Amino acid sequence: MKYLFPSIWLCLIVFASLIPSDKIPDFTLFLHADKVVHFCMYFGFSFLIIPLLTIQKNYFKSFYLSFLISVLIGILMECFQYFTKIGRSAEFFDFLANIFGSIAGIVIYQLTVRNKKLENKIFRI
Repeated sequence: MKYLFPSIWLCLIVFASLIPSDKIPDFTLFLHADKVVHFCMYFGFSFLIIPLLTIQKNYFKSFYLSFLISVLIGILMECFQYFTKIGRSAEFFDFLANIFGSIAGIVIYQLTVRNKKLENKIFRI
């Protein structure tokens, strides 16, 4: 059960990153709204995988691994966009939004969920 939400979130990241550009609706709320989407996707992913990586309350290691995994997935998705012919382009600022989203997810987890009772309620570990 604890793998369900991170797995679904990762599938959403992969789907959203690799869907052909002609299948994406042309809908822009404001300039650079896609960066906010990148930030939110990686915020959620890093936030959700921390409990999976926490071993013997070694939170520093789980935060580091969460960041590393999120960044590697971000690099991989940008590389797929660059090297495949799906009409998507890899952008450095998308990658930066991914990194900042990952960092924010880790910080918010640290500030809000690290309480074990709250963590057990949310993630049912």
